[in-house]
Amino acid sequence: MHIKIRTATSGSSFLANIRDVSTQPRGLIQLQSQLLTDILKWRKDRITTVDEGIVKIKDAICAKRVLLVLDDVDDVEQLNAILGMRDWFYPGSKIIITTRHEWLLKPHAVYKIHEIEKLDDEESIKLFSWHAFGQEHPTEQYMEHSKRVVHHCGGLPLALQVLASFLSRKTLDIWDSALAKLQAIPNSQIIEKLKISYDSLEDDHDKNLFLHIACFFCGEDKYFVVKVLDACGFYSYIGIQNLVDRCLLTINDEDKIMMHQLIQDMGREIVRQESPKEPAKAKVNVDAFVGMDKLRLLKLNYVQLAGGYKNFPKKLRWLCWHGFNLKSIPIELPLGNLVALDMSYSKLERVWEGTKSLGALKVLNLSYSRKLMETPDFSGFRNLERLILKGCQSLLGVSETIGFLERLALLNLEDCKNLRKLPKNVSLLQLLETLIISGCSNLDEFPTELTEMESLKVFHADGYAMKSSSAISRQVYQPRSRISIIVFSKDYASSKACLYELVIILQCRRTSGQVVLPIFYDVDPTEGRNHADSFSAAVAAYEEQLKPETNYGRKMELAKKSLRLVSVHDIYLVVITCRQESKFIKQIVKVIGDKLSRTIMSIAMYPVGIRSRAKAINLWLQDASMDVSAYAIWGMGGLGKTTIAKYVYNLNFNSFAGELLSDILKRKKDRITTVDEGIVKIKDAICAKRVLLVLDDVDDVEQLNAILGMWDWFYPGSKIIITTRHEWLLKPHVVYKIHKIEKLDDEESIKLFSWHAFGQEYPTEQYMEHSQRVVHHCGGLPLALQVLASFLSRKTLDIWDSALAKLQAIPNSQIIEKLKISYDSLEDDHDKNLFLHIACFFCGEDKYFVVKVVDACGFYSYIGIQNLSIPKELPLGNLVALDMSYSKLERVWEGTKSLGALKVLNLSYSRKLMETPDFLGFRNLERLILKGCQSLLGVGETIGFLERLALLNLEDCKNLRKLPKNISMLQLLETLIISGCSNLDEFPTELTKMESLKVYRIL
Repeated sequence: MHIKIRTATSGSSFLANIRDVSTQPRGLIQLQSQLLTDILKWRKDRITTVDEGIVKIKDAICAKRVLLVLDDVDDVEQLNAILGMRDWFYPGSKIIITTRHEWLLKPHAVYKIHEIEKLDDEESIKLFSWHAFGQEHPTEQYMEHSKRVVHHCGGLPLALQVLASFLSRKTLDIWDSALAKLQAIPNSQIIEKLKISYDSLEDDHDKNLFLHIACFFCGEDKYFVVKVLDACGFYSYIGIQNLVDRCLLTINDEDKIMMHQLIQDMGREIVRQESPKEPAKAKVNVDAFVGMDKLRLLKLNYVQLAGGYKNFPKKLRWLCWHGFNLKSIPIELPLGNLVALDMSYSKLERVWEGTKSLGALKVLNLSYSRKLMETPDFSGFRNLERLILKGCQSLLGVSETIGFLERLALLNLEDCKNLRKLPKNVSLLQLLETLIISGCSNLDEFPTELTEMESLKVFHADGYAMKSSSAISRQVYQPRSRISIIVFSKDYASSKACLYELVIILQCRRTSGQVVLPIFYDVDPTEGRNHADSFSAAVAAYEEQLKPETNYGRKMELAKKSLRLVSVHDIYLVVITCRQESKFIKQIVKVIGDKLSRTIMSIAMYPVGIRSRAKAINLWLQDASMDVSAYAIWGMGGLGKTTIAKYVYNLNFNSFAGELLSDILKRKKDRITTVDEGIVKIKDAICAKRVLLVLDDVDDVEQLNAILGMWDWFYPGSKIIITTRHEWLLKPHVVYKIHKIEKLDDEESIKLFSWHAFGQEYPTEQYMEHSQRVVHHCGGLPLALQVLASFLSRKTLDIWDSALAKLQAIPNSQIIEKLKISYDSLEDDHDKNLFLHIACFFCGEDKYFVVKVVDACGFYSYIGIQNLSIPKELPLGNLVALDMSYSKLERVWEGTKSLGALKVLNLSYSRKLMETPDFLGFRNLERLILKGCQSLLGVGETIGFLERLALLNLEDCKNLRKLPKNISMLQLLETLIISGCSNLDEFPTELTKMESLKVYRIL
């Protein structure tokens, strides 16, 4: 912009990096001198003081129209030293200021402020691609990985450029490794840039406030955060505003505190570096809290405490203890100073025995405590402002003592499905603004006084019990029904009752496996799909009457989706065109008889991707060959092998004389006493008729032998379908066709997830980004998509955020349980250890490399564990880069080692490292990174032999006493970083004469 505009002015100046330059000796004077030189077009004028510079600048800018760009301003004095007063400028002059701090602009008459938005997804992928691949879009091979990086960067151009440059021309396994590392340890270049705003905070108060929010309160309601942090001694309102002014956090439209993911990562990384500790364990002894008298915030999610509560922190203001595993809170647990208590997902049956005095408590959250049957006596904490009991499915009632909560503003009882009545005293709550009883399906007593509460602003009652359910609905819900018949006529959609019953029927199909048989009577099935003609007119008429946000409006939406489902999905369709009623009835009876005489397999409600994957198997089942043949479907757990087998079975069983063992015999189950006896009886059954046999989830050769025996037993034309996780099982048998199940692609994944989460083909716009994150996490696994979609359905975005964060640390237990079947089937501990080692260390690594490492560790081939030290015999001779960050090395190796190809050596955060290696053996080294090596006492004088060294990073080597004199011999050294070397007392004076040095950081 400066280049484009400067020709239209008499003078222009671009003062770059004001923040950095102004911190240097005579920095402001240097900036003033540059401005004068640029505007006046003559050599630098000598300026001895800032005030002198201001006078000379005034004379320069008042006489001509100028363009001035002030880049990265972070202090009022910087503006004053350059600008002084705004009325100095010649008419028509323009000033552009870039800053991280909005508050700086307010004292100056800056009339136009432009807040830079993050890049959107399309812009992000383009910027990343240009830096990584030199073209507008990534290559197809790298597209998925590129999207993952772009998502991590969150629209931040700096992060996109840094990571793109780093990953450029790297292989996919390196990308995988880099992405995995970024989840745990943010990129240091990015963090270094972002940390500038943190470092600019004026005092420790604001810095500590930022760290607390980054670690505990991102995404939390501002009200809640202020209450908790004020109780911890912070001045939260002004502190939060300071953080907003420096773009370290934002307050969204819902008044929640938000932080860019990379900024949050930066805050957590600061805490991690300052407090390097072992990870918390699931079981903690209370004695671990001894000496923590100043502890105010404590999160113990899913932790079990051992021991008494004598040493439990007594001055806590916030206790978050998800998954609390006791039936009640021990009365001796010291909670008297708490402002907020969060025991969501607990196993509490009652909160505590008797009455407890918690005068400071303002927020009590017991959400999803599914065994909680009663609320506590509220008379002991009358200052409570928020009571959250969402998802407490066993809760039968709320104590009448709730009437004592004179300050209560929010009461959330959503999905308390067994709640029978609300206390009458709830109408006494004169400050109650929000009441949520959505999903309280058994609530039958409702205080009429609620309608007269003037304070109530938000009242959610979706799913409140409908007491007028028809007798038909009750009959439809009977579990003994095996089949539901829907007769669609032209006027079917004109009946609201029929449409609502359709919703109920399809719910039964999903929950209890009922067979649904639509009979289309003089109606084309596509009319239901497209809402054509009379269907369309009827549905439109109802939509005009019903607002979409009402309960009935939502039911109409469900009915419309149900019409589509009946027509689109593979439910058994019958089109009746005959007008003679007797023939019509006979046809129905015949179809029902056929259906009930066969074992219909229940398949997925939303069979996304099933048809395409089953196409080849269907063609095989429908061929006219009289050969006996088999088709094996194999793949990892959760991919839908059984679903595909059921799908093709349902479509093709009519073509065979028998299917499944009990159906083949067509009689009650025969008593079999031994496997051999069973084999003989099976032979008699399958040799006389053409059969379809499905063997699901086979994992042992003996299972195949017991069922199949010999191949030539089968009657000509018989077909066998086998599903298994183990391809090797199939080889001994004559299986001519093998079908490996592939994961769902991105398009299929988003559709399957959306049907389960939203009941429609694609997510709503509001949830699209979150849905894509979940889909990415699931990696095309149908099981994972269905489980997470069902869990997240009808949840708010903040719950989605919380769930996604939790999934990064704790996988969903339902998904893990299914996937673990393959692990449990491994034959011995050797193979199980092999899997665990590879999962932890070697995913994406070269097979040859893995074999070499694990063999050296004493395992049989392909198993092992990474060494934590570098043995002298470890072959490193061809290495170009060696990264052993966060190692437990005390010395790199014994003696001298020749690494002629080595260009990068990174030993960052090797906290026990006391000495550097002998550098004689790797003279081509270009980068030496020893950041955070806190035990390092010195750097070897042989560093002088590193003639190609361009970067030496010794940041935060806190015990480093001196730099080697030979460092001044490094003629190509461009970057030297000794920031944080607080004990450095010997410093080579020759460094000041090094012409090559461009970057030198000592602060």
